Amino acid sequence: MARLSINSEPVQTLITGKVIPLLLSSGNVASLTKALNDAAQSAGLDGRLHANRIHALLSMDVDFHANLTHHFHLDLTHPGS
Repeated sequence: MARLSINSEPVQTLITGKVIPLLLSSGNVASLTKALNDAAQSAGLDGRLHANRIHALLSMDVDFHANLTHHFHLDLTHPGS
């Protein structure tokens, strides 16, 4: 699993190409989080995404990192959390 800086091109592409449009269509982070978790569960993926990780992703905090796997599973982590 690659640990990528929030400033990296793949993470920025994810934010601008997927997260922001989904956020705008869902209306708020809580609704987006629920929709993503429902979709992941329907696809048989394990784990849950939490709203604070979406907030951190959108914060542009340079200490925040995203762990991305080849299955496009997204694990959002922040040091100390």
